[in-house]
Amino acid sequence: MQTKSSLTLFSLLFLALLASAHSRHLWGGASSYFLHGLKKNDRLAVLQAAKDANLKVIRIFITSTFYHSHNTDSDAISDLESWPGSYNDKILGQIDDLMADAKNYGIKLIIAMHDRYGLTHSQEAYVKKYGIKTNGESGSPNDASKFYTDKNAIADFDRRLVHILTHRNPHFNNRQWAELSEVVFSFEAQNEAMGHMGLVNLNWQCDRAKVLKQYVKNGVLVSTGGGIDFDTSSKVQYFQCPYINVISLHTYDYDANKIGQKVAEAKNLAFKYGKRIIVEEFGAKGGDKQNVLNRQIAAIKNQGVPWIVWQILRPGAGAKDYEIGTNEESWWNSILPRGKETAGTKHGWDWPEIWSGDNDGSHGSPW
Repeated sequence: MQTKSSLTLFSLLFLALLASAHSRHLWGGASSYFLHGLKKNDRLAVLQAAKDANLKVIRIFITSTFYHSHNTDSDAISDLESWPGSYNDKILGQIDDLMADAKNYGIKLIIAMHDRYGLTHSQEAYVKKYGIKTNGESGSPNDASKFYTDKNAIADFDRRLVHILTHRNPHFNNRQWAELSEVVFSFEAQNEAMGHMGLVNLNWQCDRAKVLKQYVKNGVLVSTGGGIDFDTSSKVQYFQCPYINVISLHTYDYDANKIGQKVAEAKNLAFKYGKRIIVEEFGAKGGDKQNVLNRQIAAIKNQGVPWIVWQILRPGAGAKDYEIGTNEESWWNSILPRGKETAGTKHGWDWPEIWSGDNDGSHGSPW
């Protein structure tokens, strides 16, 4: 006859094994980078659609956007800083509300704490202070090298990161964002750092990750924010950095074979250095949009790697652009079924942040 203590021990071991097995399921997600700026009805509709598709993560940016951005009914959003160190926390308050909503729908956030392409606009805080040249108001990519190399600009930006991490959310008992593992999957310093320019400082990602790691708690991860393609996303320096948990891969390639090959190459680097990877941006437009999306997702999923599509909004753009509306064919025939399918697939790395609650972020050994 088993004693009560032995039964309890057996039960705990069984539950631990069950949780470990479940944590190896894949997952999908979507960017919706200014979701916090949508009207509440639209915001909740996007979250409901994501839940219906069994998507686990939504990626947002802390950056300014225009009124009715991408033809949505969004409000204009001001960036956190009008000048480095001069903070307007309204955008953080909007994200506080989004966090509460996302939690109710069982969704976590990836938070990009700045957007490289904000540096293309003349009124951006760092552009003004550091005299970064832009290409007029076209918003086309510029050479923002000074932002990544000037020690004072870097110090200013690190203060921005700390301000965000230590912001307190009133919906979560006034706790700091850095510890909200129940709703934050990861922080990344910037979307597509050094995108469409030279990679002028390959230590920049690791140095920023070191700052983030001093504050994040409870298994909140640090991810990289990607590059403009596989090659700029997967620099070996990122895999070697001890402060980075997840290397984010970006691609807009339509060739499924190439996608599979490049993901496999990045996966081999992840094996070598004990990291995890996600394909954090990909997408399609044009008349064959839904079929391209299906092929892209299949190529990523077959490598045992999570995916985050660009991007879901209300409304979408149809064939004209990458935005996917929750009432268009690309949603019904691609993202919705592929999301459900992916979440049921047992393969790949442990993802306890998605499936098993909090952890220390150190699940780097796949398979």
